[in-house]
Amino acid sequence: MLGKIDRLVYTVKVAAVKRRGRPPRGAGRRESVEGRILDSATQLFYKEGLRATGIERVLSHAGAAKASLYAHYGSKDDLVSAYLERQAQAWMTRVQGRIAPGDGRAGLLRLFDMLGELAAGEDFRGCPFLNASSELADPSHPGRTVVRRQREWLHGLVRGLLSAAGVRDVDRVSRAVVVLYDGALASTILDGDRRAAVAARFALEHLLDATTK
Repeated sequence: MLGKIDRLVYTVKVAAVKRRGRPPRGAGRRESVEGRILDSATQLFYKEGLRATGIERVLSHAGAAKASLYAHYGSKDDLVSAYLERQAQAWMTRVQGRIAPGDGRAGLLRLFDMLGELAAGEDFRGCPFLNASSELADPSHPGRTVVRRQREWLHGLVRGLLSAAGVRDVDRVSRAVVVLYDGALASTILDGDRRAAVAARFALEHLLDATTK
């Protein structure tokens, strides 16, 4: 059993452990408001569209005041950009966790398997970058900049995997592969075909067979 002094020392140590790593007073609250706004925007923008989702709806969903939006994001355009950045980072992290640059043919086929897994989800509403591009007519919109960066990453990923696979005419074939990638996502929505990615993967296999050295 602990004596009075031992209990006091124990209590002080526990309190010190709990304080370590704790953010400054008030910082957690600010971060939580910012996070709630972005979480709500991510859910609503993807599900209902950018134009259809007003700022008031995002703030109401997040339980935040309008002043919080301007404090953290400045405008709806900036919030849209942050939403697309989150989507881009999430997909890149997911892909990089399962596909290495040197995986070649196996990596390309795995990429299309991942598209099939994505499209099979009940909350799948299509490619967020294609959806956003159809709504953001102004090429100078900050969200379009995020989309362009994401597409550059995708094209670079495909070219790298094709090179590792020993494919001839990488530039030409990579464009065809990206068309299959985009088509799989679009067909899932347009045709209601949850197996569109499987069909695209089938076409990819034949393309690789025909173009591999």
